[in-house]
Amino acid sequence: MQLEAVVSRVDGDQTYVRVVEAGDSALDQLFGDQGVEYAVLSDEAVQPGEKVLIHMPEGAPRGSLAKTWLLPILALLAGSVLGFWAADSDTGTLLGGMLGLGFAVTVWRVGQAERRRMAPRIIALR
Repeated sequence: MQLEAVVSRVDGDQTYVRVVEAGDSALDQLFGDQGVEYAVLSDEAVQPGEKVLIHMPEGAPRGSLAKTWLLPILALLAGSVLGFWAADSDTGTLLGGMLGLGFAVTVWRVGQAERRRMAPRIIALR
């Protein structure tokens, strides 16, 4: 998915853009509010005011949502059920839930390279 934007500021290695136009695609909905700045990756040196083309891989918003919200909830519930089943007590349920959340955090941290690969990126100057 591609979208046209304007660079609003550059702060170190972070580039912030504002959307030029929004439509009906998932990327347009993600970046639909023109009054908000969004951080994107940039391999090129850009200056504030330049028009750029932003690319986001297909499925990135859905995958990000699943890993950020769905994984921790499912891991907490699964850990709690397994802890209750193993210890048959509230303590087992609590410990199992905490282990499940620990698992989710570990998976989330290990996936940082994947998140960077799936992040919105400036691909061209306009």
